[in-house]
Order: sequence, then structure tokens, then C-alpha cells
Amino acid sequence: RELMGNRTVDIILNTGLASMRLNSTDVKCLHAQAGDELVRGGNLIGRQVLQDLVEAGIDIEGTEFCCDHCNVGKPLEDARWTLNDARRELGWQINKQWNEQGA
Repeated sequence: RELMGNRTVDIILNTGLASMRLNSTDVKCLHAQAGDELVRGGNLIGRQVLQDLVEAGIDIEGTEFCCDHCNVGKPLEDARWTLNDARRELGWQINKQWNEQGA
């Protein structure tokens, strides 16, 4: 609120991530549901997604630099990670778990 002002924050919270309004019946991607739960709370689907990730051993707490792409004050070229890095790491984690379960 300090950075963007009350009006902007209220609009974002009332609209929701990926245009998910409170009590909406819209079907959205699971990552959008999880993001909505993290930002606003009250998203039962997002809460279940996050719980399933934790139960699968995936850290949902983030890191000191995971917000680099959300910080409008930080140029993307200065971000300390890329989406490709995240996809590659997730792929390794999934393959490792899949191989361990299949062994």
C-alpha cells in the first residue's frame, strides 16, 4: 500500500490474480489458484495445490530473490533468476522423485 497506494492495492485485491474475483466460479490454472491463495487467501483450490506441493516435498516458502520478477522497480535484466532456470530445476526435482518412486 505504501508503494502503490490504497486505491491500487484495493483494485488488485478485489480483482484477484488472473481476474479471479472472490467467490468466482471461473476455472483458472492451478498456478494462478496457488498465487491467489498466497496473495489474498481464501482460495480453497489454491490452498489444496499448496498443500499438495508441500506433501510432495516442494518448498513453497520462496527464496530471497524469488520476488525479482514481481518487483516493478527491478529491471528484468537485473533479475537473479530466469523462468528457464526455474523450469529446469523443477524438471530435475520431478524426474528425481519419479525415478525414486519407480525404483
